[in-house]
Amino acid sequence: MQGAAWVGILRSIPTEQHEKLVLITGDGTEINLQGVLREERDYLLIRGRLAASTEAGRVFFIPYDQINYLAFREGMKEAEVLAMLGPAPAGPFVARPAPGAPETAQASAEKDTDSEAGGATGLATSLNRGPQNAKAALLERLRRSRSQEAAKAPSK
Repeated sequence: MQGAAWVGILRSIPTEQHEKLVLITGDGTEINLQGVLREERDYLLIRGRLAASTEAGRVFFIPYDQINYLAFREGMKEAEVLAMLGPAPAGPFVARPAPGAPETAQASAEKDTDSEAGGATGLATSLNRGPQNAKAALLERLRRSRSQEAAKAPSK
């Protein structure tokens, strides 16, 4: 991710919430944030401590390209996080419904198209949505295929 994107994320999180963040680098180093000191073009200057250490108040220069992800150390409710980030920007991104959520007309149409095409595109699409969605899609296809086989089997 580009530096501007990380700066945008950090700016969307209120300063008082920064102490609840943990920054994980590409090599797996976890840094518990205590505050963001500066946002430069190529790096972030933060105060924090390494996870599992008691040495607080260290200063880190973190190149943006070394940041793997940010997370909240403490549990946060979805509503709190969404309220903190504000409304989603308009654009081509389409949010996918959570597993178990009611199906939309578009999702239903995609499912119908997938079943007509043998389901291959649906599986490939769901594999690109992440491991949990891919697993759910694969299980659903297996269940559907088994129920179709059972319906086709001759009665004894």
